[in-house]
Amino acid sequence: MRYLFLLLLAPLLLHAAPPLPIEWEMTTAAFGGRKAIVKLDSGTRIEGTWLGVTPTTFTMDVKRAKGKNRPAKGVHTLERSAIVELRLQERRIRGRVIGTTAGYFAGMPLFWSMATPAGGLAVLGSVMTVSHLLGRAADKATRVVHIKPTS
Repeated sequence: MRYLFLLLLAPLLLHAAPPLPIEWEMTTAAFGGRKAIVKLDSGTRIEGTWLGVTPTTFTMDVKRAKGKNRPAKGVHTLERSAIVELRLQERRIRGRVIGTTAGYFAGMPLFWSMATPAGGLAVLGSVMTVSHLLGRAADKATRVVHIKPTS
């Protein structure tokens, strides 16, 4: 049973998408409504909403930042040349669905093996919660964005 659970979650955990090629001017349209994660040359990592671009800068609504010289929360305009890595976070639902379903089928034999129904419900709820959280973690996949050179 344990191996079946791992087999079901393996594709979600090992998913690695190739870099997404996109033109600089199209980033605003492509990132609409998604979280952007930017690593800067100063070592800072910022997360937030991608608002717009000019040929030499980009504007972001920073929700979270880590590292030295991190900007405060809010709207910031930064230099395009400062970008070391650009990622786009994609949210899905399939990991939560697969995780919860796998937790149900893995927890039902444990439910029936318990001495009391209350104990069985506690075990079933715990197994389903853990598997749902694992699926939720797998739903937050990020893709590296490769900016096409201007011609």
